[in-house]
Amino acid sequence: TSIALATSLLAVPVSAKEKPPVFVEAKPVKDSKTAVTINPAKAYVYVRTSNAMPLHFVRIPSADDQTAYEKLKAAAFVEAREDYEKALKKYERDLALSKQSSGVKKPKKPVEPTEANFQFLSFGQLANFTVGTFNRFQSKGGSSYLHEVTPGTYRIYGQVDPLLGFGVCYCMGSVTFEANAGQVTDL
Repeated sequence: TSIALATSLLAVPVSAKEKPPVFVEAKPVKDSKTAVTINPAKAYVYVRTSNAMPLHFVRIPSADDQTAYEKLKAAAFVEAREDYEKALKKYERDLALSKQSSGVKKPKKPVEPTEANFQFLSFGQLANFTVGTFNRFQSKGGSSYLHEVTPGTYRIYGQVDPLLGFGVCYCMGSVTFEANAGQVTDL
């Protein structure tokens, strides 16, 4: 439920005039007979493997990212509190009705969201991308992948199957690298 709530909040602006933050944009770069044009505002991650293999990356938040994430989480908490207030009123009406009529099932009281029990997606769940097994840049002599990504510091999370949504975690996320704007980071 909390994942569905958080995901739905991402589609709704934090305030009426703001769009929700996008922490990572990533797209594969296709092989081309001509030179690849580098966008100076984007970073590029290049991965070569002996065979087709998915690899998952998580972006480490900058101070600005962390502030935007906290704002998004706070807005989600406010919305959860508003939803709770509505659910509580409905519960109280239904409870009164169940006391007046025999055979009416007593409703279940909604759980009040608090700072301690409020669940929200982690920053890493909102700021990640997977390279491979599809969208290879080149497949001669193995597989190579080139992705255009949001500049920043990334952690190699591990081998993840994007279709199944799970995989193997590598070294508990200790391998990090900087992906700088206008540059290709060769992993």
